[in-house]
Amino acid sequence: DRDSRLHNMTPRQVYESHKWYQDYSFDRFKENLKSIKHSIEENFAIVDSDIQIVREELRNFPQSRQGCRGYPRWDKHPAKSLLREDIKEGK
Repeated sequence: DRDSRLHNMTPRQVYESHKWYQDYSFDRFKENLKSIKHSIEENFAIVDSDIQIVREELRNFPQSRQGCRGYPRWDKHPAKSLLREDIKEGK
């Protein structure tokens, strides 16, 4: 989670934030935390890259307004929201 408060905490603050962490020596915990943070940042970079690739693919190959059988796509059709309203109203 990029918005986690852990990203703004010092290793000492993280270590003292939960009793389970104190089962390990602080020096070892500090190195493990550094390693985990590095790994997470690498994963974020991969995810960001994947998101950009998917956006480009969607831009290059937009969905047609109709499915392969010639019917309108339900997920984009205005009737979908109208049906939801009808269901909420018990019609």
